[in-house]
Amino acid sequence: MTFGQSLHLHHRRHNVPAGGVSTVEFMTGCAFLFRSEIVEELGALDPDYFLCCEDLDYSVRIRRVGYRLLFVPESTLKHKVAQSLGGLGSPVYLYYQTRNRLLFMRRHARWYHWPTFMIHFTFSYVIKRFVIFALRRRSIASYRAVIMGIADFLTGRFGRLDRAVEPE
Repeated sequence: MTFGQSLHLHHRRHNVPAGGVSTVEFMTGCAFLFRSEIVEELGALDPDYFLCCEDLDYSVRIRRVGYRLLFVPESTLKHKVAQSLGGLGSPVYLYYQTRNRLLFMRRHARWYHWPTFMIHFTFSYVIKRFVIFALRRRSIASYRAVIMGIADFLTGRFGRLDRAVEPE
């Protein structure tokens, strides 16, 4: 798994023969289909994440206890990522994605994953948001959401936040 970089696998790129299955490292939560024994063994999704990366965390936890994650190419699933949050660029999505990627790294990554992650994270989240704000003269809310996500990670503020403190 490439820690902290692309979290979603684009399964169309997998070369799986018709009728076959493929083992994957991560499965999006909207595609989870598993036996109740897994929930009994692992517990529910971690509420510290609340939104974003909770499925990544659960995928890693499932694999660590010895189960495999299987992808069936013939299956079809349509998922409008982050639409209930206002889309991929919304401040709420960016806040939770930022904070929870850092939380995921703290819980699952080894020390040698951090240098690559921090380079990717700094350029694809922090600097990228600042450049988008500066060039497009958009609301500063998205950039502020990224900074707030970092700050809440550093201060240990996890789970669902009250609406009053969520980025607007």
